[in-house]
Amino acid sequence: MQLTLLTAWRPRWRHVLPFVLSLLTTAASWAQVQTFPLRAYSFAASQGTYTPVPFVYETVQVKDITQDDNESRPFDIGFPFVFEGATYTRFVMDSNGWLSLTVGSATSSNNGFDLQGTRAYAPLFAPLWDDLHGRVGQAFFLTEGTAPNRVLTAEWRNWSWPRSAGDAQYPYSTISFQVKLYETTGVIQYCYRQEAGIPQTSELSATIGIRGNYLSFLSLSDASAAPTVSSTVSTNTINQRPATGQVYTFTPPTACPNPTSVTATATSQTTATVSFVPGANSPVSYKVQYFATSGNQSGTVTGTTSPVELTGLLPATTYQIMVFSTCSNGASSPGTQPAVYVTTLAPPNTNSSWTGAVSRAWDEPGNWSANLVPAATTNVLINATANQPIVTGRQVSGVVRLRPDATLTLTANSQLSASGYVSLPPGSSLVQAAGSTLAIGGYWNNNGATLTLDPTSTVSFWGSTPHDVGGGEPTTFQNLVVGDATPQDELNLTNAISVQHLLKTVQNSIVQVQTDGSLRLLDGAQVVRDADSFVAGSVTAEKLLPAAGRHFYAAPVRTATLAGLAAPGYAPVVNAAYNTSANPAAVVPYPTVFGFDQSRISTAVEPRADFETGFFSPTALTEVITPGLGYRLDTSTGALLAVTGPLNSSNITRSGLTRGTLPQSGYHLLGNPYPGVLDWDAVAGASTTTGLDAAIYTSQPNGTYRPYVNGIGAGRYVLPGQAFWVRVSAASTPASVTFTQAARYPDFFNAAAPPTTTEIRPLLQLSLAGATGPADEATVYFQPGATAGFDARFDATRLPTSGLPYLAWADAQPLAISGRPLLTDDDLTLPLTVGSPAAGTYSLTASRLLNLPPGTFAYLRDAQTGTNVNLAQQPTYSFTLGTTPTSTRFSVLLTRDTKLAVAPAALSKQVAVYPVPARNLAWLELPAALQSKPLQVALYNTLGQTVRTWNLPAAAQPHSLNLLGLAPGAYHLRLATSQGTVSKAVLVE
Repeated sequence: MQLTLLTAWRPRWRHVLPFVLSLLTTAASWAQVQTFPLRAYSFAASQGTYTPVPFVYETVQVKDITQDDNESRPFDIGFPFVFEGATYTRFVMDSNGWLSLTVGSATSSNNGFDLQGTRAYAPLFAPLWDDLHGRVGQAFFLTEGTAPNRVLTAEWRNWSWPRSAGDAQYPYSTISFQVKLYETTGVIQYCYRQEAGIPQTSELSATIGIRGNYLSFLSLSDASAAPTVSSTVSTNTINQRPATGQVYTFTPPTACPNPTSVTATATSQTTATVSFVPGANSPVSYKVQYFATSGNQSGTVTGTTSPVELTGLLPATTYQIMVFSTCSNGASSPGTQPAVYVTTLAPPNTNSSWTGAVSRAWDEPGNWSANLVPAATTNVLINATANQPIVTGRQVSGVVRLRPDATLTLTANSQLSASGYVSLPPGSSLVQAAGSTLAIGGYWNNNGATLTLDPTSTVSFWGSTPHDVGGGEPTTFQNLVVGDATPQDELNLTNAISVQHLLKTVQNSIVQVQTDGSLRLLDGAQVVRDADSFVAGSVTAEKLLPAAGRHFYAAPVRTATLAGLAAPGYAPVVNAAYNTSANPAAVVPYPTVFGFDQSRISTAVEPRADFETGFFSPTALTEVITPGLGYRLDTSTGALLAVTGPLNSSNITRSGLTRGTLPQSGYHLLGNPYPGVLDWDAVAGASTTTGLDAAIYTSQPNGTYRPYVNGIGAGRYVLPGQAFWVRVSAASTPASVTFTQAARYPDFFNAAAPPTTTEIRPLLQLSLAGATGPADEATVYFQPGATAGFDARFDATRLPTSGLPYLAWADAQPLAISGRPLLTDDDLTLPLTVGSPAAGTYSLTASRLLNLPPGTFAYLRDAQTGTNVNLAQQPTYSFTLGTTPTSTRFSVLLTRDTKLAVAPAALSKQVAVYPVPARNLAWLELPAALQSKPLQVALYNTLGQTVRTWNLPAAAQPHSLNLLGLAPGAYHLRLATSQGTVSKAVLVE
């Protein structure tokens, strides 16, 4: 039978023992709860008659919510209402169109949040959740009927939607709607009636659905007569009114019966087999929950049939076991009566001391007082002997204690797995070589040891009991791992702990920062977690700003403010005067913190200057840093930021991203909201990312922007603390992006050696560089689906810069990366825009030229000099360049014509053009190798324009070239020969 552990987080049991004992002592009543997960509720849309709440004696008018953004006091439902298996008796109504069964914990400022967000107060019923107002309306509720068939109707009557309805800009537009809760069936029903006025649809962005417990939800796609319902995509953009009489009904699933005859049989000191008789209705799976009555262990195992095996149990421990059925409709049974089971007693650990009598080898029996290599049940004491122990291979032990001045060494790729605690007194030393692992089943106690840990070494924790990382001295780990070996692990930090590279918590595990401890993620550290594992508590995250200049930053924590960015070498400064000044560069004090708002761009004069107007200064340092947004930080020197707060771990959505109509419009400065690495391909390809170009742009210390799109470029993986640019695809369609756990890189990301793939597409990457300073790049590649125009999935624009080399494909908009259709036999010319910050010598280099079809050549063409360079033979071409950008001088020609190849230098030297300078007539003298065939000869001016052509016959004597009428100046004569192109300078006076 295949067994899988459920991914439900196990709480810190030893700190909630009274709660656990309460669960166990009331297990009989607890077992009667029938679980109906929200995803198992069925949905139906129908047409009915809207019946307003009547004015009878029992009708209650809810006046609290006629105020804007207000929530009512709690009211009694009038009967016990069961939702997702839990029973509720009270509710609150909100002016923004929702009703919650959670009372006393919400504030009403929830406009624009969707059912997937953490600020929805579950259970929450949202018949029309938006920014509404009850200024001209009334709210009522009434419980009607007799037990057990009572019905609660809560009504928002003549409610203004949108909230601004009634303002001078918008006429009144109102709607009435109801929530109905049915006692016997547990059905939830929404009913609607259109009222006066027609709303401005551009002002509407409603959500209709249900938010359940455990982050579950059901969301309607629209307000039509036949919407779809989703448990994975929350829609908060509904801008149509439901029709009068429209009814939406959510019905809980049918019951799922318990299994019977539960028994537990021991198979070892730490394992047991649970058998049972399946219930009716053909359950599809079973869940076995077990609780140690001591409160120090619990777990859940699933299986598809009886029996189910339990592993990792504690010896000599009493457990209570319950079995639940899960039926095909998603419902779960209430759970069986607890079965009591006691595991057998484990033998006590033995003790052994290190003597080092033979050697330094851990696995040499003669080095131990017990004359045996330690087993998992052997508590060891390391004495400060002449031969100190060295661990090789895989070794085990129980407790590990070091004496002062003792040293424990783990060699490369070795592992020591200690089932007990590890104690390091003052003066002791722990050395871990590359790839080594110290796996600890108990706690860590560092009271002043010297730690020499290789950057790739790991300390991990495993086992079923909670672990503490404490002691009298702080500890810096290179890589700290929880839950890798055993699920549902718990690590409590009770001292100052720092992590240099990786903090990893997986398999339903948790790292808890206690009030007497702290956690610091040093610069470059990454947090890796799966969806059901967490780092809880306040964390300090460092980010190094290496030098003076502009830095683009995003915080991996929530609740931190802009003031919290202060660090030695950096003082955050804001000044709202910057945002309205006619000369913002002159405001005092000048801001050092900036956001970016593309709607501020109002000119189309010079690309860089236009783009710069999008920056603005926040108004106060008390502003909380927004997760998922990027900030520009200007520093006069290097600085080490250290922001503190809970780590971002839930989904982060940045919606309402817009684009103006100007050339530099539509860019948004976002950022990685997580303390782990973000995979942009996963973000861009997700269904929750809409309306954005697929490209991402990250800034570089040299002032350039590094583009990435569709596997091209080096910016796919976004490091913690990194902000980046994205662009909205169309001015008419707002965009949205959601950062999720699924988009995080699953392990430590080594930026120095990122994952690589073999490129199979035809590709040419050019770089432009001067003698010193940064280079710029432009890439073209070819694949099915791409077009000759701009493709949001395949292309990346060239962001404007200043004072740097400029290289882009000269398209309708300059492109740093251009995806194009597959090459054919036809020639393809791709013009380049080339610019420089100062006149001088520059070079264009084909840094990558890959996978061209056989017989296809890539030529760099210089129209000013008449030069054609075969980039496969000569990757670098040097030239002089002025300060005026040119889009006509350089181009790339992809062709199957071999005549454009440059002739050998020896042959070119034998071609002579005279006199120099020439007037009206010049003579062309050819070597014998070129006299036997006719030649095509062309003369070009410095703009690359053809000014004369000649078809010369085969001949041994020199050929005359008529120059009459040509303006004085420099020209280039180009001969197309069977051995390649010959280019000669011609000076006309």
